[in-house]
Amino acid sequence: MKQFNFISFVVLLIQLAFPPDCLCADTPKVLKMKNQVSLLKEDTAKIRAINDLAFSYYDIDEADSCMKYAVQAMEMAKNLLQQEHVISNRANQQKCMVLLANATKLTGLAMESSNTSSALDSVKSALDIMSKT
Repeated sequence: MKQFNFISFVVLLIQLAFPPDCLCADTPKVLKMKNQVSLLKEDTAKIRAINDLAFSYYDIDEADSCMKYAVQAMEMAKNLLQQEHVISNRANQQKCMVLLANATKLTGLAMESSNTSSALDSVKSALDIMSKT
């Protein structure tokens, strides 16, 4: 009985010392990337950086953060595709479409362990986008 109480006490101390949000803290690499993203204007370089950030979160098993940034990149790419300077320039359109496809693929990666059907749909959508470039 004493051993159980001691183990419970140790577990409680660990939980108090390291709350759940501390266990999944951003790595120095991710923090640096987030800082770089915040300095960029909303263009293809920022979308690429956000996609890289999303993949970095995927790489450290942070699916929610991966999804958050992948969706942000998708929205930015879609907005950019509506702008006149992109519409009138085929090279810019292709660049934005590739970035959109990459962000779409990242949403699929983020869902791979929680919703395989939706993950597969996202990857198929990414392939469809790439086939249009």
